[in-house]
Amino acid sequence: MADPATYGDPEDDTGFKIRRARIGLKGKDEQFVYRLSFGMGSPYDTVLQLGNERIDIVDAYIGYRPMQGLWINVGTQKVPASRDQIMSTSQLVFTERSLPGAWLVPDRDVGVLADYRTSEDG
Repeated sequence: MADPATYGDPEDDTGFKIRRARIGLKGKDEQFVYRLSFGMGSPYDTVLQLGNERIDIVDAYIGYRPMQGLWINVGTQKVPASRDQIMSTSQLVFTERSLPGAWLVPDRDVGVLADYRTSEDG
């Protein structure tokens, strides 16, 4: 029988759970930005593994601003493909990401990202 609290998963027991945990460093000034974070528990948002299946590198990138409004980031970071993936889970309306956002849209990848904005608000 399907339990509505666990969406029919017989192995998913009800109660208090820590679904993911992260720790890291980040910093930003007028010219440079960096972020290095490690995490566990989220199977679809890590790219580089440290050898242990439980702890992965979530973000590891540096960025440089060559001109006003333009940031160039290099490393492992979120891919700007959907609003659901770009936002932090603490900012989402529901406690988890949508299924299309989790399975169809790339979350993090290794590469170069150029971000240009006409205003420096965001």
